[in-house]
Amino acid sequence: MSEIMNQTDKKTDIPKLKAEFYEIGAAISRLAEAPLTVEIGNTGVNIDLYYHGWPTVVKDENGTLYAAASLRREHVDPFGVSAFFESKDGGVTWSSPRIIHDFPVDDRDVGLVYIGEGRMAATFFTIGSDYFLPGGDYASCWGKCTDEQKTAKLKEWNSYTADELLKFDGRFVMLTEDYGKTWSEPISVPFSSPHGPSLMNDGKTLICSGVSQTEFSAYISKDYGKTWTMYSKVDLPELPPEYSYSEPYVIQLSDGSFLAGIRSEKSGIIGTSYSIWTMKSNDGKNWTTAQRIPSVVGAPAHFLELSNGAVLLTYSYRVGTRGVRGCLSYDGGVTWDTEEFEISNNTSTKNNDLGYPSTVELADGTLITVYYQPYGDDYPSSLLYTKWKLTSR
Repeated sequence: MSEIMNQTDKKTDIPKLKAEFYEIGAAISRLAEAPLTVEIGNTGVNIDLYYHGWPTVVKDENGTLYAAASLRREHVDPFGVSAFFESKDGGVTWSSPRIIHDFPVDDRDVGLVYIGEGRMAATFFTIGSDYFLPGGDYASCWGKCTDEQKTAKLKEWNSYTADELLKFDGRFVMLTEDYGKTWSEPISVPFSSPHGPSLMNDGKTLICSGVSQTEFSAYISKDYGKTWTMYSKVDLPELPPEYSYSEPYVIQLSDGSFLAGIRSEKSGIIGTSYSIWTMKSNDGKNWTTAQRIPSVVGAPAHFLELSNGAVLLTYSYRVGTRGVRGCLSYDGGVTWDTEEFEISNNTSTKNNDLGYPSTVELADGTLITVYYQPYGDDYPSSLLYTKWKLTSR
């Protein structure tokens, strides 16, 4: 399939860039000392949420920044919710978290795209109640909840029929038309991507992607995320049985081509087995064969085409001193510079759960990269950002 696209003559006269950092690890939301208290269903029993995960950041036409993330108590948690944050001053200050969705199961991985004129689409997926019951994969993942809190959650689940509970288990998209003030009911979708959809060059069409062990699929929506159709499907290179693909992301570049990135890892091996595979397409239908970026040990991928034409890739780095890293492509994602930028390093001795960065570029070229990571030596992961710039070497 690689012959469908010849990018060897793509313009590569973008000057080589270096990073300048202004703020590293500043907090958007740190709930370690002042948790967010929520009610468990309608049971009258409360629980504290203090752990953040898997954020995405976007920017609107006025320069306002929006971030979405999961709030919870642990990496896997039946009390997980979807939360929303806003900054009107370029990331200097942020609003307190506002819960925009809470199924009775574990809401996870809030992807976000800004469409225009106040429209946004947010994606998430869930871990259903069966996984937390005796015999389930996450039966031990109740965290430090009291007997009263666990009983309240079980009471909430028991208020639904088995068929009703199944409807909460899946992948979903929510929509807003008023800059995130109100959100639609979740719509079931056939894909899951940690950073959600991206906006195509026509300013109206959304594209999102999903993967299986053997295939990559692209889906598009022409009605701002209400309905989705499969746009393309392509076989992925065969991996050894102990490896798997997951967590794709796709964008359209300014030249009209498409760039997709897919996570790969070996089962049970955290960090050192992580890799990102990329594919290119002229039309979003016919794709080159996925190729591993040899210099990247991390995942998942988030792409941002910068105002100077370079493409920034950011990803979690979970080897040694864990943190967030990035690298650049000067030819639209065909090749990647081997120099990595250290966007954050984790200093906590208590928790190494972190990453899932995404980035926006402000009008003056400043970059805001948002990710989750413990603040200082906290145990809970906070929602953090790094403010930086790329300048000519």
